[in-house]
Amino acid sequence: MSPLVEHYKKANAWLERALWRIDPCDDPEAEKLSPWALITFFIALTISLSIYWKFKFQPMQDVGHHVAHSAIVADFSRPGSLYPSLYFPPDPLLANSFLYTVAGYLGKLTGVTFAFRLCMSFYLAGVPLANLYALRVFGRSAWPAILAVPLVYGMNWFAGFANLLFAGPFLVISIPLFYRAITKPTPVRTLVASFTIACTFLSHAHVFLWLGALTMTITFIVAMQVVLRSLRHREGTPRVLGGTLRDGTREAIARVSNAIGANLRVGILALLAVIPAMGLFSRWYKFAFGEARTQGAVTAVTSGWDNHYGAHFHTTDGLFYNIYTYCLKLFTDDADLLFYVKVMLVCGVAVTAARRQKWTTPPILELMFLMTFGSYFYLPESIDTNPVVGSRQMAMSFWFAAVFATPVLPSVSRILRGIVIAGIVIVSFSFLSVYKEKVVDFQKKEVDGLEYVLDGMPYRKTLAYVKIFPDTSTVFTWKPNWHVEKYYMADKFGQCPDNPAIVSTSSIRYLPTVDPHRLDFNRPNWPMSDIWKYYDGILVRGWIPTPEQLEAAKEKGVLIRKQGQWQLWRAKGPWQETGDGMPPHLP
Repeated sequence: MSPLVEHYKKANAWLERALWRIDPCDDPEAEKLSPWALITFFIALTISLSIYWKFKFQPMQDVGHHVAHSAIVADFSRPGSLYPSLYFPPDPLLANSFLYTVAGYLGKLTGVTFAFRLCMSFYLAGVPLANLYALRVFGRSAWPAILAVPLVYGMNWFAGFANLLFAGPFLVISIPLFYRAITKPTPVRTLVASFTIACTFLSHAHVFLWLGALTMTITFIVAMQVVLRSLRHREGTPRVLGGTLRDGTREAIARVSNAIGANLRVGILALLAVIPAMGLFSRWYKFAFGEARTQGAVTAVTSGWDNHYGAHFHTTDGLFYNIYTYCLKLFTDDADLLFYVKVMLVCGVAVTAARRQKWTTPPILELMFLMTFGSYFYLPESIDTNPVVGSRQMAMSFWFAAVFATPVLPSVSRILRGIVIAGIVIVSFSFLSVYKEKVVDFQKKEVDGLEYVLDGMPYRKTLAYVKIFPDTSTVFTWKPNWHVEKYYMADKFGQCPDNPAIVSTSSIRYLPTVDPHRLDFNRPNWPMSDIWKYYDGILVRGWIPTPEQLEAAKEKGVLIRKQGQWQLWRAKGPWQETGDGMPPHLP
């Protein structure tokens, strides 16, 4: 044996021992944690994060809302802040507040934009890492965790639902933690599970409620397993058929009693894990659907945000149509659909091969995917003033989908195992390559000049973004530039209109003295409106004015900065002092 081979074997043995110490899998029949799977996983994760960190402005439609609310938390208590006169003090115990709390308070030290991007990195890295942990808890291979890296780029990412994204890692990690807490309980496991479930609530109410449905299902499955084990004859125990009726009755009563006692124990453990979060939820629900509705947050009927409370469902044709247009279609070409087809092929081969292998743990992760994916078809699409409810479920289901790509053991089929692993690696890295090209193309075509133009705004002023319809993207099917002006709030703590502080379920809400109605300046003839008396700065993208419109803009305002498709205007004269010329929705 050559010295090189000997050194390799020693290093590999040392690495396997090290991984054994940190591996959460306690199934002796399960596949060992592969160092090569981990190395490939972290390479894919590094590429994904590097794409995100290379560019400040990402193709995430609503992300500006959440950047703005993080800025409100960061600047609220500082002298000279605009926000105490506009918003209620931030409450860190409300639903949908955790992202703002972390990004806001960390942003006091690092800058809000940097802190917020760290929080989005928590999603990009946290969901795949949670998948890796969950796969090992349920005795599965680590290879499918690689596929979880590109699967985070679903509809919820491009829609920019940042609170929901921040809840993603907590949702996924809560599943194995909760399962362990009720099947192999220890005080530490119960405490950790209750912590992640509470964090899920604080991050996003929708995700928390769905986690409740998932944990109830897990509790039922575990309870049924307990009943079956209690009623089944144990090995070495003689059957009662040869004994007396009294012996059989006593044994039957003992088994039923044991089953009831074991199920009671499972129920108590499940309650202990969810009670802290339920306490927070009860407080928030009474506030958001009771007290908050009388405090001025949603008292006015607003353009685009009405007060027609109740649940609204998809029509049958819209339900199936939106699977394509609303849930799966991410790019303006077909690269996204090709990716999902490839994922289905890899998972199909893996599932077919898995029929030849006996699994020792219940298919909990598979059931989580099926329940979440299927819920799209029966959940309402909107509840009260909260839109896009059911459609979020399909993208959330992809957080659990990687488990279907679990390769079989080499002893079952080396060929099928190799095909599945190769498919995981090829599909994952090819998507990351395509996604990088899309983001680079987006930066060149649509974002170039935005940061320079926004930097022309002074601190703590008011800025309006005139969205010339259709303000769409040539790269992505959503509207990634829809709320980009709110990075001004994160960087310079100014104020922008059009944010979700107008709804009672938001953790950041306008004061009762603020009329939250919106002003419609989003049309090419905006210079001819009275926008000039309301805002200090006016941001415009892709504006191709007529001679009359340009003349009106030059008559009333001054072009401060221009680069690419972006322009920043201000009214003639000195910059207005904060508080003068405020629009009606500001005090």
